[in-house]
Amino acid sequence: MFNELVTAYKTEQEKKKLYECALIGDAYAIDEKNVKHPLMSLPLDKVDFIGGLWRVQRIFDKQTQFVRGKEFVLYDKINKQEKNLFEYYNAEVVGNNCYGKWVFGTPDCVVAKYDTGNGPLWSYGATLEQARAFLGIALFDKHIDLIHATERKNMQTQK
Repeated sequence: MFNELVTAYKTEQEKKKLYECALIGDAYAIDEKNVKHPLMSLPLDKVDFIGGLWRVQRIFDKQTQFVRGKEFVLYDKINKQEKNLFEYYNAEVVGNNCYGKWVFGTPDCVVAKYDTGNGPLWSYGATLEQARAFLGIALFDKHIDLIHATERKNMQTQK
């Protein structure tokens, strides 16, 4: 998938037209090490036209998870048992440049997960404590109406 913000096209059809026109000439694509490759030797899904050049897209085969608008690679699960039943994972934010997605391979943050009846809730932070706090806030926000209704009911029964 191409990055719509930096490519010279907005649809796959436009990309295909640019690619086919470039094949008529002696076009090439460069990879992240600045090595030139004949464009005709590369399939359409392995290149993107970014910044006026065809660029070879690196292979990114890691599983990712979107959390609050960011894409993460989740590494090992952190063995932490708490009353709140949250799960924690060492994680790393996925970077993206003109050669595609990338990670360094070293976790630098924590992602927290809580399974609800309507699917999981996710959050992240620099530390386990931050991830827990942000997930707690997300859980509170998701169920604020139920919390208020229960509290009003409790207050009425106390009178």
